[in-house]
Amino acid sequence: MSSTATRINKRKDSIGSPLHSVAKKYIVDQLNEEFYSSQVSLSLSAHMDTLSSFFDNATNVPRDVTDAFRAVQSLIKSAYKSPEQYVHERSLVIQGIPELPPSASSASRQMDVENKVMEILDALSVESRPCSVSRMGRPSEVRPPLTKVVLPSGSHYFMVLGKARRLRELP
Repeated sequence: MSSTATRINKRKDSIGSPLHSVAKKYIVDQLNEEFYSSQVSLSLSAHMDTLSSFFDNATNVPRDVTDAFRAVQSLIKSAYKSPEQYVHERSLVIQGIPELPPSASSASRQMDVENKVMEILDALSVESRPCSVSRMGRPSEVRPPLTKVVLPSGSHYFMVLGKARRLRELP
């Protein structure tokens, strides 16, 4: 058997291998936990396009990793019109969270906002940490900017919406 035929047979055998399913699970977990929570200026579709072109042109990436990426990419494309829709369906916008003065460091202001969002989720008895918390707009002395919160799943999103009226009863 020639070396080319051996490589082709190895590729065919490796597509359904346990490594393929482990790589697929790893990539899906990473997408859920880290990829969507990273705060970058590029959109998610730009990241997917960049990764896609990388896998198209890379010669030294294992076939299982490429196949796992393609599987995840097709899942995202089939389930959502755009990758941003996946994040949009889990996003909340909260108004009225006070902000530290502009003289405070940006890291301490971010930590303060994240802690206040966690207090809100604790008050609603939602056992989940948000994937990302960010301010929308410029800081203002008149009123605090809106706060965007991306939750880990749609079920957490609906749980928060269902319990939101409890916030009116809190001091």
